[in-house]
Amino acid sequence: MGELVNLPVQERSPSAADHLALRFLIKYLSQMLGVGYKTVADGTGFTESTVKNYVNDKSTTSKAAAEMYAGFAKRCAALIMERPQPGPFHDYAVHLLVHLYGSEWLKSARIAASASMQAEPPPDVIFANWLGITDDNIAHAESRFRGLWRVVRPSSPVASHRDMSEVREVNYSLLNIRPRSVNSGKLCDFRWYYLGQGREKDEYDVFEGFVIPNVNRIEFLGRALDGYALLTLMVWRFRPNREILGHVRVASGQALSLNTFGAPVSARVRAFFVEQSDQLSGRKFDTLKNDEVDAIGVAPLDSLRARVPADQHDKTVHYLSDRPIVGFFSGQDDTSEG
Repeated sequence: MGELVNLPVQERSPSAADHLALRFLIKYLSQMLGVGYKTVADGTGFTESTVKNYVNDKSTTSKAAAEMYAGFAKRCAALIMERPQPGPFHDYAVHLLVHLYGSEWLKSARIAASASMQAEPPPDVIFANWLGITDDNIAHAESRFRGLWRVVRPSSPVASHRDMSEVREVNYSLLNIRPRSVNSGKLCDFRWYYLGQGREKDEYDVFEGFVIPNVNRIEFLGRALDGYALLTLMVWRFRPNREILGHVRVASGQALSLNTFGAPVSARVRAFFVEQSDQLSGRKFDTLKNDEVDAIGVAPLDSLRARVPADQHDKTVHYLSDRPIVGFFSGQDDTSEG
């Protein structure tokens, strides 16, 4: 049992989470399975006291810690693989093993994951894995976009005026890009508060979904809270320049959603960051958000002068007026859908 075997321990610089997982695994093997520190040290070139010091140390960045991680991780994997009886593993220990060695290794070690671990991962994890989005990309987008945004788009034309080439009214909505800590998710999530023309102030719709940093854009994918299966998609331009650390103040893009009547609407959007909203929490944040929700809805085009930064007015009008609405289909009784 003293010889190391060739096991799929990831060849990478261990993170703080990796060290923490391995230290807890060594403690688990010792206290729950009776595998002593001396046994863990066998064949690694380290002593029993070195194993004990590693388990109780907090160092994660030193060269020595990385060398001990590599040796002890392989040794623990070998001990688990070579154990005479499969033996039960508690769920939290199984999570440690998956983190350290992966799901496929878990199967080869004859360790069954619990039903909760076999459950389908949440959608944001699936999206992130499918698109190959790294934690660094997610964190960078979060730091630059989280908080409240006033979103402006051309309002859908009413039945009395079907000319979609000229903007007469604009729709103001509120987007809340929430940090990952709110739901402990892989991606940031969002809530989008929207009020169509002709609706009362308390009749606004709320869309929720995930914020997906994807190459040179930010994508918003979600659906209405009332349970409709139809998806809402919005895309903003984004240059992920790591040298720029400040919060984004103005964003431009395209939104695909439904108007009040239920018809598909694709429109250009401009979004303006609500200053300081990324730094507030609790009651202060809720107060600011509620004040902003009270201001959403449809208003004349000239309202932009009072509601967007002065240096952004002309740019916003020009941007929203360039093919403002496409893919708009009106119903026979559609009379006032903004």
